[in-house]
Amino acid sequence: MLPLVLLVLVGCRGLDGTWTGDLLCLDDHRDTLDGTAMLILDARGGSRFAGQLRAEGTDSSTDGMQDMLLSWQLDLVAAAPTGQQGLDSTVSDCRLYLDGYLADETCIEPNQRWTWDGADGLSMSSYQCKADLSR
Repeated sequence: MLPLVLLVLVGCRGLDGTWTGDLLCLDDHRDTLDGTAMLILDARGGSRFAGQLRAEGTDSSTDGMQDMLLSWQLDLVAAAPTGQQGLDSTVSDCRLYLDGYLADETCIEPNQRWTWDGADGLSMSSYQCKADLSR
């Protein structure tokens, strides 16, 4: 009986919390952003969640390799409180730092498709980027 209760409680967790994993972006010029990502989501009422995705790693380009820090503010909206589903997303306040210097303030990937497995898996895919996160 106890395992069933634990399974139900774990399965009922929402999206809020800390998610970690990997982010990989590849642009048309073969520049690669590759890093470890952390997404912290806070419930904003109803099915809305606000958060910040930060990724630290490397930028590899024809100019060589640089340290990379990427930061995106985002809002996610769930269709239901639980269960596997696609999430509506809005990405804003995007910043890319290379070797400690601000390199870009534009959102290179505003059209992201987020998918939640209803439990502990969250993924994002877009034209140039993908992330696989878990908690």
